[in-house]
Amino acid sequence: MKRVLLVAASVVLAASVAQAALIWDNGPFITHPNGGVGGKHASLIQTPGTIYGWNINHALAPNNFRIADDFTVKGPEDQLTEMLWYGYQTGAGGVPTFTGAYIRIWDGPPGGGGNLLYGDGTTNRIANAPGAFEPNFYGPTGIYRVSAVPGDANRAVMEIKINMAWVPALTVGKTYWVDVGLTGSLASGPWANPVVPHPPGANSRQHNSGVWTALLDGTYAADMPFKMYAVPEPASLGLLLLGAALLRRR
Repeated sequence: MKRVLLVAASVVLAASVAQAALIWDNGPFITHPNGGVGGKHASLIQTPGTIYGWNINHALAPNNFRIADDFTVKGPEDQLTEMLWYGYQTGAGGVPTFTGAYIRIWDGPPGGGGNLLYGDGTTNRIANAPGAFEPNFYGPTGIYRVSAVPGDANRAVMEIKINMAWVPALTVGKTYWVDVGLTGSLASGPWANPVVPHPPGANSRQHNSGVWTALLDGTYAADMPFKMYAVPEPASLGLLLLGAALLRRR
């Protein structure tokens, strides 16, 4: 019995310290590393497009802007832990201003046949309010969204860390949609900047006044840059380790 309890305790410990892995990166958006104002990174608008970013202001009634994009769960990680999302508020400079992130998970495109699985529009999931101008993922420098290089410092892109541990374990290999609404302390936006260059198959969607439509920059379909992290689902990991340990005892 002591051996079984010891093995079980080891399983719980191993599951609790499992390291989160990057399971999905939806695309880059830095076009000129260290090419912006003050040596910061720059994210240049892709011509002939003209759009800096799309409204993602969840609190702007009655529009309630939200943006959705798809991701695929890659095994064996299937328990989400966090998501990194990117956006800006014009005029913030390098001072983060984000106050909220409201997340939902769908089994298909919102407004295009998808069904809402998890989440709501009332629970704030932001984990690093008010965001970070020098995002950990991109190293010790900030990012500006610009229409020319080096451009200006009006649109400082923030990395917003969002808690995703509340989502039940997802099916490995299945494609889901994440639907995001943000709030901030300034009057402008929040705005969501796109993946650059616009990738083939881009399919982001925007919610505006109760209607979901494709996100377009002229004739270009846009995708949103975000990163999803996950760990092996604790129960599955526990059973796997426990089975292996008991087999070794035979």
